[in-house]
Amino acid sequence: MVSDNGKRDTIPNSIQLIAGRTGQEYNQKKSRKGAFWEDRYHATAVVFDEHLAKCMVYIDMNMVRAGVVEKPGQWPHSPPLNAFPSSI
Repeated sequence: MVSDNGKRDTIPNSIQLIAGRTGQEYNQKKSRKGAFWEDRYHATAVVFDEHLAKCMVYIDMNMVRAGVVEKPGQWPHSPPLNAFPSSI
């Protein structure tokens, strides 16, 4: 999840950096060339708290759905439950 703090170029620049580097490393390891992400990335503006909460649940559940962990809190990169405002 990326926040722009009012600077409209923060998110696209961040995604470009992350996607570019990830694609380069993957292609290098697999000795391949070409697009890595294709149509997998799309940006969605999160405006309302309810939408933010749904996004956070989606992200937290990714490792569970992938079978890496049984519960979201087991993933070491998951934020603690008290890291977000109680209004969400």
